[in-house]
Amino acid sequence: MKRIIIAGIIIVISGISCIKRNADIFFTDKNEKINHDEFNYYYSEGLRLKLLGNNPEALRNFEKCIKVDPENDATYFQIASVLLQNGNIDKGKNYLIKAYKLNSLNVWYSYLLTQIYQQIGSIDSSIYFAEKASNSLAESEILKLKLIELYRIKGENDKIAPLVNEIIKKKGINKQNSIIIINAMVQLGYYQDAEKILKQLYEEFPEENLYMRMLADIYVKKHDNNTAYKIYKQFLENYNNRPDEILWVIDFLQKVKRYDDLIKFTEELIKNENIENREKINLLSELINNDELIRCCENELEYLFIEFEKGSKNEEVSLLLRVDLYQKSGRIDAAIKRLKEIIKKNRENYYAWEKLLILLEENRLYNDLYKEAKEAATEFNLSILAKLLFVRAAIEIEDYKSAMEEIRKAKVIAGNDKETIIQCLLIEADLYYRMKDYNKAFEALENVLKNDSINIIGLNNYAYYLAEANKSLKKAEEMINTVIKLEPGNPIYLDTYAWILYKKGLNKKAEKVMEEVIIKLKGDDPEFFEHYGYILMKLKKCKEAIMYWKMAIEKDNKKSYLEKEINSCLEKRK
Repeated sequence: MKRIIIAGIIIVISGISCIKRNADIFFTDKNEKINHDEFNYYYSEGLRLKLLGNNPEALRNFEKCIKVDPENDATYFQIASVLLQNGNIDKGKNYLIKAYKLNSLNVWYSYLLTQIYQQIGSIDSSIYFAEKASNSLAESEILKLKLIELYRIKGENDKIAPLVNEIIKKKGINKQNSIIIINAMVQLGYYQDAEKILKQLYEEFPEENLYMRMLADIYVKKHDNNTAYKIYKQFLENYNNRPDEILWVIDFLQKVKRYDDLIKFTEELIKNENIENREKINLLSELINNDELIRCCENELEYLFIEFEKGSKNEEVSLLLRVDLYQKSGRIDAAIKRLKEIIKKNRENYYAWEKLLILLEENRLYNDLYKEAKEAATEFNLSILAKLLFVRAAIEIEDYKSAMEEIRKAKVIAGNDKETIIQCLLIEADLYYRMKDYNKAFEALENVLKNDSINIIGLNNYAYYLAEANKSLKKAEEMINTVIKLEPGNPIYLDTYAWILYKKGLNKKAEKVMEEVIIKLKGDDPEFFEHYGYILMKLKKCKEAIMYWKMAIEKDNKKSYLEKEINSCLEKRK
């Protein structure tokens, strides 16, 4: 949409610029060596081709104009307009800046630069050129409205108020400027003034539901939800089933916490055949993000989603909404069960397979993941994800032979895809590490770093494996320091750093790092508790060590081997 707006502006400005340049015969006589006839021919031909839509040839003619007269601002503008129409915003902007530098008095260059910089998110630059344009056209309401819009984005309220007052005094409020002015008033806290204007506008233009919506939103901001709700009721009488209106109704009912009405409205929405299924999916997805709504009305939402599924003709994405609801409410078993039901009915639903595998992996259900990923890797034999998750499960249940075979297949499918190759190598390194083949693990990680020298996961894993093997601890510390600089505050990387310090005998320093991981960053991985226990034991803090080892076992029963360390510590305390 933004590109279309810019294109429209270019066409208008292009016409103005061309009229001006035709009056000046396209150039000024600042250089008698310029071949006027040649320049005029190429410029006119460029304009003709541009109007015909032959942009490549138009550009070639405008570039010839620059060779004849490199200081003609109109030519740079024409090149910019063609580039912008083609969607090349960055290059178009650079040519427009050249035009502006040659003729900074041309208000249209400033105005278009204002639009471009706003589109790319450079609000300070957008304001700079809007102010430049406004200085040249001091009476332009369009430019003042643009400045109000930009100052609102920047939060410069002190600059908004004078402009708003000036426009109201000189022009009054009308249909064209009302939205920007009212939004500015609301930002300034002028609720009563905005309310009065909106009521007047709605009386004058009763077909404009937007005014009614804005009025309701003002009452919400004033914490007058009852009045806002009355307007909502009135709004529904003029309701046109447009996606933007539906979104507003859902958003409004969530804001005022009218959840019963929200459920009722949503039920009507999913039965409405005039609304596309895609729009329904987007709007239902919004509800899943409301934690309070899920807590109070999970059963009602579940019913709505089931009803939606019945009318959605078994579309793959539609069937997954209920799974998202179960996940958000913490019902992981229900989510897994539902995904298996979907797959049973349609084994070709790849989205359901993918979601199931990821859910199983996230919840460390490796036995189930092994079975399901094995099937998925067969059903979708070109799916890298299915193969890698099968490898992950096979590693965890110590089926190293199957893991080795599947990672080989994954690397073949990856071909020359650098990112996928790196993923395969990282998992392959973990496989070799679990098999205690450290040299091959190091070799795989060296290959990762050849492809990406600052791969954070590769550097972290390499450092950790070196620490576990008690090898090259200085190198390991250098690696993990690089990682922490790239991503400070990550408990996983800090844990690796603490483990390296422990291996180097720097237990006091290691203890401080683990305190940050567990207490400050609230890290609760069983691996953290295990490591912290060893560090505390070295510092002869057996009581604390035992506590953390027990926490590790509680979170991961595979760490039952720590019972031996706990008993050893208890013996020392006697």
